[in-house]
Amino acid sequence: FARPYLTDRTTASGGRFMAVLIDDSASMRLTDQGQPLLERALTEARRLIDDADEDTRIEVAFFNENVEPLESPQRDSSTSARESQKGRGSLRDLLKQRDASYAVTDYAAALRWANDVCAKSPARQKEVHVFTDLQQSGLAWSEAPLLPQDISWQVHDLGRDQVNNVALTS
Repeated sequence: FARPYLTDRTTASGGRFMAVLIDDSASMRLTDQGQPLLERALTEARRLIDDADEDTRIEVAFFNENVEPLESPQRDSSTSARESQKGRGSLRDLLKQRDASYAVTDYAAALRWANDVCAKSPARQKEVHVFTDLQQSGLAWSEAPLLPQDISWQVHDLGRDQVNNVALTS
């Protein structure tokens, strides 16, 4: 133990890691200009994945009150660039069509997942993209973690200016 040694985590540092969170809660069933918000989120997420460099490692998850990570093929040191693109295509295929759930939004659960996958990544550049309609009620379910400063957070607001499904609860 007196000698220095490197773990996989330190030797693999560098590169880019991207976590993509897509809100599939009930409010994402609403339409804007005739298109469901979830469909817009999927389209924008696919575009984001297509624009990423081939050495970018990508994790994708859907969230509502729970987080559902997608099993995606990832590139490792033995994977060629062609195989990486094929894996990226498989990830894109997982984002084809999806119906929004009837569940509520819990942003804290989504942020905890993003923090966890970013903490495991050895990449120097880490970013999280959240595709959502920013329902205020999504902040009320559980306590959200502090957001690390070394992670770039981007919220893609797909919501409408006025929502017509308002109800008095008390």
